[in-house]
Amino acid sequence: MSADISNKLTSARDTTNPVTTTVASTRAISGTSLSCVSLDGWPTDTAVHFITYKKTTAGLIDKTTQCDWKGVVSGTTIGTLTLKNGTDGGNAVGDFVQMAPTAAWEQDYADALTTSLNQDGTLKTGAVDVSAVLADGVVSNAKLSTDISPAKFANPYKFSVYLNASQTLTSGTFTRIAFDTREYDTSSNVDISSTKGQFTAPVAGYYQFSFSVGWNTTASLSRVIGSIYKNGSEFKRCSDVFVSSGAAGSINGTTEMSLAANDTVSVFVDGIGAAAVLNTGAAVCWFQGELKSAS
Repeated sequence: MSADISNKLTSARDTTNPVTTTVASTRAISGTSLSCVSLDGWPTDTAVHFITYKKTTAGLIDKTTQCDWKGVVSGTTIGTLTLKNGTDGGNAVGDFVQMAPTAAWEQDYADALTTSLNQDGTLKTGAVDVSAVLADGVVSNAKLSTDISPAKFANPYKFSVYLNASQTLTSGTFTRIAFDTREYDTSSNVDISSTKGQFTAPVAGYYQFSFSVGWNTTASLSRVIGSIYKNGSEFKRCSDVFVSSGAAGSINGTTEMSLAANDTVSVFVDGIGAAAVLNTGAAVCWFQGELKSAS
């Protein structure tokens, strides 16, 4: 912000409270600058509002001579003097100068606020120009109903599928879990009819996936490994558990990954030691995923 007589919102202090000072040299009536003994603490980044008083013969403040001013500080001089209230009688050496709130200061403040706010403090319709938010970081109300609307917050890429038909793992071989039934798949990105259970990324971005696969009692099953595959190759091994012979159980996993459009993701499981029959149903054998953020 630069100091200008047109500033509506004005600073109240510099690094310290502004001193009450006196006139250092005579100012004629209608003079546009006022030289002061000191202006320590007076802000220079904006215009300032202040008051002058003449002295009585006893050297005291003569309140009847109050003048309210606005100006711009430079060194020990207040320039661009603009009389806001009172009668300009010029200034003599020793007249009092005090930075303080005035009616003009309050009016400037109110004028600044009411450019964007109603009198009850609510935001005026069209007061914030968001047309530039997308371009340079300034929000524009014109775009609120389109570019920053709740509809834009919606994620169209999310799914939850599960195994409904019977499937048996082949011992010693990673097998794609053929998730064949949708709970939801908002953009139909999971194949449930051909390469069952395979998700294809509709857009590039960062995705999160999770799964759970359970199996029935199998006499000689000894180890179960669960992995998430990307483009047909193991990407993350999420579970690798040894199981008691004959025990039913389940494995699960989750991961995040960066995908390009048309990359594929599937769940593969290997049951070592026996051909294990998988459980079916949305509660016990499922695969879920969603786009977390577009790249």
